[in-house]
Amino acid sequence: MEKIYEIAKKHAVNSQLIKKLKEDRKKNLQQCENIGKNSLEWIGKKEDENCLVAIHEHIKSSAPYEIGDYPDYDDLLYNFGCQKCNTARQQKKKIGKLKREQGRLHSAMTNIGKSLLGGESEK
Repeated sequence: MEKIYEIAKKHAVNSQLIKKLKEDRKKNLQQCENIGKNSLEWIGKKEDENCLVAIHEHIKSSAPYEIGDYPDYDDLLYNFGCQKCNTARQQKKKIGKLKREQGRLHSAMTNIGKSLLGGESEK
């Protein structure tokens, strides 16, 4: 039983971290240092776009590329995006890792529940 409590606690902690990271990421994107400026105009950035959107649109519109031949999004963002958008990108990666861990924890809780029921499963 102690194991289920540990898993549930880790799940709750991760949920709080995800919520906090999402809030911080939203703030960072709203504070993009290039919004309202003509920087990154060489990639077709609109004034109301943040760096993440502008670079994504640039890569998407720069086709045709061979499979696997796309410019690296993270490299472009690192070299040409602002610090706030780079931080937001790192936060998104952390959120993704935490969500994958949430899935594993949820699966572990389900497996423990099944074992407590004697291996019965719903049909």
